[in-house]
Parts: sequence; C-alpha cells; structure tokens
Amino acid sequence: VYWLKRDGPPDMVSQLGERVQTIADRRGDVYLASQGLLCLAFEKLLGGRYNDARALCARLMDFGRRTGDPRSSAMALSALALVNVYDERYEEALEHADEALRLSPSPADRLTTLAAKGAALSLMGRAAEGVEILRNVRREILEGHRLTLLLGVDLPYGTALALAGEMDAGVRMLEGAIKRFT
Repeated sequence: VYWLKRDGPPDMVSQLGERVQTIADRRGDVYLASQGLLCLAFEKLLGGRYNDARALCARLMDFGRRTGDPRSSAMALSALALVNVYDERYEEALEHADEALRLSPSPADRLTTLAAKGAALSLMGRAAEGVEILRNVRREILEGHRLTLLLGVDLPYGTALALAGEMDAGVRMLEGAIKRFT
C-alpha cells in the first residue's frame, strides 16, 4: 500500500521491505522472501534507481540459487528484463526475458516476462513483433481474470501500437490505461 500510494516517509517501502526479509528469513518462508525482494526491486525501478533495482534482482537471483527455487530466479530475471527496458538496454532485456521464460513455472510470471519482452522488441525497432506478443499477453490476462497484471502491459502495448503505425489505437490504449490506473 505504501508503494502504491506513496504516503509516509520516502524510505518507508525500503524499511518495510527489510522487515519483511527479516520475518521471511526467521520463518524460512521462501515465497514471502522472494516477493519482498521483488517488490523492493520494482520500487527502486519505478523511482528511477536502476542500479539499486539491479542489485535487488541480484539478491533475488542469489536467493533462488541458494534455496533451489526456480520461481525466485525466474522472477529476478523477469524484473531484470524490465529494468533493462527502462534503462534502454533492450538486447539484455531480451536475454533475461528468454532465460526467465525457460525457468518460470508460473503462468502469471510468464505473462509479465512476455510483456517485458514485447516492450523491449517494440522499443528496439521491432514494433510488429512486440505488438503481437503484447496483444496475446493482454488477451490471456483478460481471459484469465488476472487484471492487476494489466498495469505492466497496457502502457507498453499502447506504445508498441503507436510505434507499429497504429497511432489512433495506441493513443486510445494509452489514454484508457492512464485513466484506469489513475
């Protein structure tokens, strides 16, 4: 809630995230630990702190290796793909997305990873490929009623549509996404 609403001190999410890690470590809760690190990585990413986000992805990757949990490793790679998209490192984004897709046992993680891959393709001049991936991801999200995942898909999809020459559809998608998520 603090991450989404930005209430309280600027370091509140980091403070709470470290508390989550302490609790997860004490309980031996792999799921809680991995989700906490993922949330912290996204918080840094959305704050424009790409190196901090990368460091948290590395922690999550190391955690996945130590615990033998492929989902944690896949989540780290997926988040790293998204960091690379934001940081305009598209080739790296594709590499990390493809590796995450090989590891991930989770349908939701697969969709978010494909969204990062579609965004990278679109922004590196392969908009038609990106649109196709993002269109399929969006359809699967809607069919599976995983609507919270649209937050990471609708903006890249609208951008990809515009870059692929479908300007009106892209602008409508972006305007609708901004309205929905505001």
